[in-house]
Amino acid sequence: MALSVGLSVFRFRWLALALVAAGLAAALGWRTLQAGALTLQAAAVLQPYIQQQGEQSDGITCLGQALDDAAGRAAVQRAAGLLERAVQLAPDRAYAYFLLGRAHCLLGDYAAAARALPLFTEQRSTNPQADLERGFALEQLCPPAGECPAYSAVEAWQRADVRPEHFVGRGEAARQAEQYPQAIEWYQRAQQMGADLRSAILYVRYLQALAGGQDEAAYTALRDAVDIDSGWADAGIRFLGWYRYGQWLSEKFGDYPATVEVMQRAISIFPEKSPLKYVLSDAYRYIGFAQLFQGNTQDAVNNFRTAVNIDPTNGWARIGLGKALYRMDPEKIAEVETNFSAAIEWRWENKSIWQDILIFWVENNHPDQAARVCAQADQKGMVVDSCTGIGQ
Repeated sequence: MALSVGLSVFRFRWLALALVAAGLAAALGWRTLQAGALTLQAAAVLQPYIQQQGEQSDGITCLGQALDDAAGRAAVQRAAGLLERAVQLAPDRAYAYFLLGRAHCLLGDYAAAARALPLFTEQRSTNPQADLERGFALEQLCPPAGECPAYSAVEAWQRADVRPEHFVGRGEAARQAEQYPQAIEWYQRAQQMGADLRSAILYVRYLQALAGGQDEAAYTALRDAVDIDSGWADAGIRFLGWYRYGQWLSEKFGDYPATVEVMQRAISIFPEKSPLKYVLSDAYRYIGFAQLFQGNTQDAVNNFRTAVNIDPTNGWARIGLGKALYRMDPEKIAEVETNFSAAIEWRWENKSIWQDILIFWVENNHPDQAARVCAQADQKGMVVDSCTGIGQ
């Protein structure tokens, strides 16, 4: 009898414990489900703002500027509140911490973002996205380089397995899109991670100053980039830097000996399989004109021919070749005309080419050739000012 009562009590106690355990499991399950629902609700609110920010900042929320419109900030603050409740209910909701970090960046609270994002990484150590965002949050928090006392942007990016070449690639894309301030920022981040991009940064500063009409600042930056000649983003930019410097020496200063020297340097570093063949042709063309102006006619002819062989559509090289041939032998009118005609054929829409050829014939007392040029321009519908009175 006593044994039977004892067993009944034992069974009752285990049943009570099982019910308590089941209740706890149900409660925990409810908390997890509720946290998931809150996270999804917050994600739906944040999605349009994250997408909009990403379009302006290479897909990185913490790289962009904080929201400044009241309605947007209110919506994001509500989403942040939902995410705070989610992680309180279920601290293992990794995605909620990631969204919370992004929400704080949208609100401009970069310190809070830098606290939330590592909690995602603790649970998803193989996913680098939170550390990438954290690096930019730290950059905003401790400008300009993100060197905060406890942790730095570079450390966050290294943990995300970001390498300097990743930032260089972003910089190149920005440069090609003529987004020069952004390109410089990407290059500077790559430098923080150990890359040498001194000449590349100066070259982009040259492009930026040139676009802003600041010729003196542009020339100074370009000269410094070439003088340093170290830390170009790639071989193509290095070639362009030297070419642009030679172009500047020729067109702005008329320093023809220096033009020849610099353009020869540019040609010597031209990268194989580069799409910049037309620029290479133009480098030879600049050498040809510099030599022609210095009286070195035979070398000028050789360089003009090389320019034309590289790019037959180089109209100014064709004109230079024609002028150099005429200087060598004024009787070779036919060959001169052939090159001038080719220049017009390839670049007939360029009014300066028509004007230059016409002036050459007039100055060298060839009225028939001048008249033919004006007649050809008229057929093409090209109005050349100097044609007034010619052939009448």
